[in-house]
Amino acid sequence: MGMERFTKAYQDKSKRKKLLIIVLVGVIVGAFMLSTRRVPTETVIEKTNREIKERTQKNVFETTKFNASQAQSIYTGELGTQKDVWLATGQKQLNEQNCIIN
Repeated sequence: MGMERFTKAYQDKSKRKKLLIIVLVGVIVGAFMLSTRRVPTETVIEKTNREIKERTQKNVFETTKFNASQAQSIYTGELGTQKDVWLATGQKQLNEQNCIIN
């Protein structure tokens, strides 16, 4: 009886048993993880309201006309660097002169 453990058939059977146990444990753990996952708390109404708000904000942004300094500040981000500030003030002065000329 003790020599039976060393036969090829017995070793293959034990490998299949170990593989089956690993697969079953994986399935059980996966099912547990899926059953305890968080679901989004945002309701359908809140989601539609948020989407409508985002669309209207995008539409307002696309239809708003900007002068050059506003467009530049949007394009370059926050006018943080000295070069951007210098360009913005120069553009502001040009816009003021154009208004005076017109």
